[in-house]
Amino acid sequence: MSYETKVKAFMEKFEEYNKINKDIKRFGVFNSFSFTYKIEKHFLYFELKNTDDDAHELFTAAYSEESVFIDINNDNDANWLIKTINRLIEKAKETMKKARDLAKPHVGLLVYDDYKDRYFLDPVSGEKLLNNPEISKIISSTRLDLFSVFLDFRKVRIHHNSEFEIVGMKSFEIIELIDEITAEIRYMETQLKKIEGMPRYICNFGTSDKINYNFSSYATDAFPNQLQNAKKINEINLSISLEAQKGCGTVYNLVRMIQDTSKQLLELSRAMIAKNEPNLYKRGASNKLWLLTPEGNETMKSLNLMDFLDKDKIEIPTN
Repeated sequence: MSYETKVKAFMEKFEEYNKINKDIKRFGVFNSFSFTYKIEKHFLYFELKNTDDDAHELFTAAYSEESVFIDINNDNDANWLIKTINRLIEKAKETMKKARDLAKPHVGLLVYDDYKDRYFLDPVSGEKLLNNPEISKIISSTRLDLFSVFLDFRKVRIHHNSEFEIVGMKSFEIIELIDEITAEIRYMETQLKKIEGMPRYICNFGTSDKINYNFSSYATDAFPNQLQNAKKINEINLSISLEAQKGCGTVYNLVRMIQDTSKQLLELSRAMIAKNEPNLYKRGASNKLWLLTPEGNETMKSLNLMDFLDKDKIEIPTN
């Protein structure tokens, strides 16, 4: 995909996101955000700001040591950014719909100012309604910081190379490490499979002769009893031959990436389970599974984690 195509896609997505948030800003009780960016040669520097609070920047300014940037020529980088903005756009659309619903006159929360083309708290009933549990829950549900979620996944997936960790090691030592890491991934899978909508990796590593080893894995978000017809992504089968001294580094790098991704998914799931006002998950009374609430379903739909993690899913427009 050409440099020009990718730059055009970035600019259109930034513009779409900012346009929705400019509208959200008219409804004073909702947070709104804005992307700013710079392009220098083949690097795109960008930041996401809370437009209601200049002191609260989610990310620092372009060119600072902590700025967020991608290499436009790197297709993985480019696809990560487009996937991320697409999910932020969906979340912004969801916020916009809720803002319009709460601005309806019969609700009594907001009043419209023709002159300023903005909505303000109803001076009679607005303040009281802000403390209403249902309205408070609706507003709070729009404030999950999705950008940091996707940034964490980028750190794991885009530039992941762990082969330097096994430099100088013997093959049997690498095999032992792969076996240990696979066992840890399996343990995390037992935790993640109890959480509705949360992807997890299912891995197998074994041998029949202590010379040739096979590693297989895939990711899914289905409960264990739904695996037969479940959607699977990132399916892979790799072999190691100790006799030919082949495959150790490739398999090790993959299991380390899956290990780190699984840790991020477990951390995200714990944060979502712990979140209240509103609760995103509730514990099933009989099966002890963590089930999504209606607000959790909305959030998971915005995250769309399976497509985000799918390395074969390209979301950069081609025209």
